[in-house]
Amino acid sequence: MSTEIRDMQRSKLYKWERTMFPTMHTGCMTLDECKELAAKLYGARVLVKDGRGCRSALAYTAKRLPTIGLPKWARNPQVIAHEVAHWITKKEGAAHGGFFLGAYITLLATHLGHDKTMLVESARAFGLRVIID
Repeated sequence: MSTEIRDMQRSKLYKWERTMFPTMHTGCMTLDECKELAAKLYGARVLVKDGRGCRSALAYTAKRLPTIGLPKWARNPQVIAHEVAHWITKKEGAAHGGFFLGAYITLLATHLGHDKTMLVESARAFGLRVIID
């Protein structure tokens, strides 16, 4: 029997992201800029790899370090914040659950200048669960 928590709001969250950040899937940063932003958002060392051969951006562990794989299309602030939020909430339930979304929105507001209240309200209007610590 699997002990994995079901990621019930994943597709709904992706739809919300596409609505809120229509240019999210347009790479606009160099890999070095991505590395700097990831370290700033996470507050610790993060390996950022080029994600060559990957269709999706990924958060995983390599060499015992938090690692993010970023294909060219994913090299933008929102995707980096999304992947860093996975590291922040790694042990907090479903991969795209309420704790994840709360951390993601906090990163977007605190470091990228988005309006936190507006993001929370719009996410909830999409039927997403948001837990803000």
